[in-house]
Amino acid sequence: MESIYRGKYFLYLLIFVLIVEQINAQGYIIHKPPGASVNYNGFKYEQFSPPIFELQAGEKKSVSQAFFYSLLLPGMGEAYVGKYNYTKFFLSVEVIGWGLYVANRMQVKSREQDYKNFATQHAGVNSASKEDQYWIDIGKFDNIYEYNEQRRRERDINAIYEENTINYWRWDNYDNRLFYDGQRIETREIERREVFIIGAIVLNHLVSAINALRLAKAYNKGIEQLSWNINMNVYPSSQQFYLSLIKSF
Repeated sequence: MESIYRGKYFLYLLIFVLIVEQINAQGYIIHKPPGASVNYNGFKYEQFSPPIFELQAGEKKSVSQAFFYSLLLPGMGEAYVGKYNYTKFFLSVEVIGWGLYVANRMQVKSREQDYKNFATQHAGVNSASKEDQYWIDIGKFDNIYEYNEQRRRERDINAIYEENTINYWRWDNYDNRLFYDGQRIETREIERREVFIIGAIVLNHLVSAINALRLAKAYNKGIEQLSWNINMNVYPSSQQFYLSLIKSF
């Protein structure tokens, strides 16, 4: 009979420990007051004076810190609040966004080098130290002389290039000039994608910051004025076991 009671006692105790561990996993602090030992038929029991455990909610999270953490690095504010699934999502978006930006920048630089090399090969261009406008102009005129003549007719004297080996170009045929200009324009279109990528990255920062602020407020609201009392008493003489859980707001 005594062995059966012992088994029941340990079963109840196990259930009690599981309950406490589950509550503790939610972010509460456990305080255990001292108890007293009771001997019954040679078996030692723990007689606890209520409450056996007093559970109090953890400290509140700073809403402003959560906001600015995620504004600085998406997902950091969510990690501060303890919501790591959100952290993984926003941080993944951040990494993907910057990965796309770097890949796009590398593609633009590669294409720029390609069409400049093409102009050097088919128009005799000296590619050293040229401004962006020069690369636009050589795609619109077959040679530097036609270009300068057009600028003189328009009385745009400041846009005229000095006719020397540094500024010189003459396309070997019309089709190559059109191909070059098409490649240059297409490269600029690819470069404009970076505006949307940067916009998406900034948006990810803002959304994560707002989300972290929301989570911090929800966390603080959930623990505000929250306390738990768990009472456990074992009475060996009557072979009775009492467990009560009281939640107050």
